[in-house]
Amino acid sequence: MATEPAWLSRFRAQAPAEDVAAVWVASLNEEEQTLAETDAGAARARLRVALLDSGCPEVKADAANGYKYIGAVLRAADTALGIKHKRSDGSVPSTAGPSGAGAPAVGRQVFPAEGRPGTLGIWWSDFKAACRIEQLVAQGVTHRLNVAAECVGKFPEEKEGKGDTCVLKTVHVPMRDLFGEDCDDEVIAEWVAQLGQALDILREWKKEGAVVNINCQMGKNRSGAAVAIWMCRERGWGLMEAVLKLREITALACGNPHIIKALTIFLDEPAAEVPLNPAGDGGGWICISPPGSPRAGSPDPDSNQPCENIAQAAFEKLAALEEKQEEESEKLPEDFGGLFEDIADA
Repeated sequence: MATEPAWLSRFRAQAPAEDVAAVWVASLNEEEQTLAETDAGAARARLRVALLDSGCPEVKADAANGYKYIGAVLRAADTALGIKHKRSDGSVPSTAGPSGAGAPAVGRQVFPAEGRPGTLGIWWSDFKAACRIEQLVAQGVTHRLNVAAECVGKFPEEKEGKGDTCVLKTVHVPMRDLFGEDCDDEVIAEWVAQLGQALDILREWKKEGAVVNINCQMGKNRSGAAVAIWMCRERGWGLMEAVLKLREITALACGNPHIIKALTIFLDEPAAEVPLNPAGDGGGWICISPPGSPRAGSPDPDSNQPCENIAQAAFEKLAALEEKQEEESEKLPEDFGGLFEDIADA
């Protein structure tokens, strides 16, 4: 019978995450040490796989708890291996940053650029930040991948008919932004196929040693899914681990459960359960893109349609409620005296 590794015993004893990571690093053989020095991410991925494949009940219990302890151990392993997840200014983020309407139009670095073929640097942003070419170029970005259907053709240079001359190579994977009843199996299957397209594009750009900025409208769900598939398929991250990391980078990221479902299908983990962004009351946050704001006098007759549809639906519901209340009030007796006949005098 094989002896249980010392680091796994420490894990099962719920030792501090730093202790587990330290014992694991100390247990690496010569080949594993070489891998840790040349490709720390791959070495860390092996630790994750070893944990998940161990089959010990503590792993299953932690899975039910959102992989919090495993996540802490892997982050401790990052530190032990010298893997640092930094902002563009070199600082380690302490809290997730906002994105979308009203937030600063900035991208966030997920994987630093190495500047050589066979590597891929990744930045992640909302659409507004993706439009700031000078800022992207200053960050070293060479390519843009837009995964928001409503943003296709909306980059400033595209609207001016200069898309082909832009310094940044831009490719679109037009994922629709849907939620609720609109997200049937057909839509999810469409997203799964589009995630595959995004992964193929990123793999091609890796051959060039590109640095890509991935965006959607708000920089949370569709673009987060595109980043997550790269993390899982190319960098050895687990789905839960990747989602939690992205939520550390951008507030309320990966908040559309339907897109998360598409992710689990794409990654062949249909039974995986990814919790919502935790809320203070013990529940969870769902975060989706708002409809486009109407523009008075817009030359596009359909530009206001999303808001008009929502407004019309709300109006119809309110009208129906008001009508129901009026009908109920008409049924009430004018004289309420009979209601109190059987009540004895105090």
